[in-house]
Amino acid sequence: MIENYAGWSYCEFISAFRDRFGSIKQFIRIGTSDRSRSYADEWGNKSVIGIGWPAVGSLEKYAAGDGLDREAIASELKINYYSTDARTASRKAGELIRFYYSDSNTVFVAMAGEQPLALVDNIGKYFYDDSSDMPNRKPGKWHYCFGAGDALPSKSEGKQTSCYQLTDVDNLMYLYEKYYYGSDGAVDDIGDGSVSAVVETNYREKFCRWMRLQVKPE
Repeated sequence: MIENYAGWSYCEFISAFRDRFGSIKQFIRIGTSDRSRSYADEWGNKSVIGIGWPAVGSLEKYAAGDGLDREAIASELKINYYSTDARTASRKAGELIRFYYSDSNTVFVAMAGEQPLALVDNIGKYFYDDSSDMPNRKPGKWHYCFGAGDALPSKSEGKQTSCYQLTDVDNLMYLYEKYYYGSDGAVDDIGDGSVSAVVETNYREKFCRWMRLQVKPE
């Protein structure tokens, strides 16, 4: 993607990007409701982000070596939620593990259906809140940088999932711009050459123009 859009090698881009912005972010789409209600306001007020399946219990009890035991989590999901669908149980186990391993380089995209609500960063250490139906929690800072009519360019990516890493190029371009330059964006000072001055609607063209304003490493 970098070479196609900007004509830079990957190593050149990473060097310039990390110098200006820090480590590359992973944007993860996360749902904010279950069948009974929305948790978005509660989470925003408490500066947390969460995910459900309370019958599984704390993910920390599935520790195995340096990771989590996906098969054990999937088995518990199958017993309690997906008794006739082992594939879905395994997929949802992957979503729980993805949530558990989110870190300071993760930006959650809090969603209500197809509507993006906020970007959540500064992700902290996992904890379990057994008083909630969304008990798997992490601290995080909420940034309300979306308007009522905003939507991801590829709306269907990650739909029908609870915790999904976004990879669609147009979605990532859109989210990077919102994260660094949107209203109430997460980064307040990124120096000269802001992409906010670029008015074209095509994200690829925006990217190329913005990259030409950056300092290319020797």
